[in-house]
Amino acid sequence: MANRVRKLIEKGAPAIGAHAKIPSPTVVEIAANAGLDFVRADHYHWPYDEHTLRAIADTAAALDITPWVRCACDPIIITSMLEYGFRGFTLPCVASASQASMAVQTIDRFVEKAVGIEREDILLGCAIENREGLESFEKIAALSGVDVLSTGPSDLAFALGERDKSSAKVQAEYTRILEQSISRGKNVYLSTRTSPTEWEKTRVWIRKGARIIIIEEEYRVLMKHLLASETSPSKHEEKQP
Repeated sequence: MANRVRKLIEKGAPAIGAHAKIPSPTVVEIAANAGLDFVRADHYHWPYDEHTLRAIADTAAALDITPWVRCACDPIIITSMLEYGFRGFTLPCVASASQASMAVQTIDRFVEKAVGIEREDILLGCAIENREGLESFEKIAALSGVDVLSTGPSDLAFALGERDKSSAKVQAEYTRILEQSISRGKNVYLSTRTSPTEWEKTRVWIRKGARIIIIEEEYRVLMKHLLASETSPSKHEEKQP
């Protein structure tokens, strides 16, 4: 199956995806019906079992959206995710070019042995989230086979020893990483929230060249919708005498 996200970004169009932290392929169906382009499982933080991961990847493939996964930068885990059917990867806390190169080689070896899968069917992303990653950023960004780069203000604040993710130091480093990634021809992956203010910030980065956008966790979107609904219990609380 051709990678829908890759097809979009190669045309210069943004690809928008959703989280699948609720461990069910139903979340994938909802994302596809909403017109989204990929769905991301978070194997790094959430306790999915193999059956659920395969179901998420299979459902995404059947509905022609890209199955994406966040998983540890470990060759055994990456290979397992490829076997389950995932075709987009976010590897958190990549700390060195050698670590990123190992991930590239793992995917290349899988493709060499697999039937009906090409390298362009897979997108490999590295997240710059710790001090080691910041120090190695230029070398990681220079690697062929690393398709996507990402970072986040909260992780950068921790890496830089800053308490406030909105501090000038954190924001400057955030901007530097994203702008240099784009200038090097890498695809930038951004997280955003479902609010007008956050979407406007995201549009600015899309105009600069960011192409892969994931909205906040699906359970947060559901919670916001329920709280805003006229049927929300908070809107029907009885007044206390």
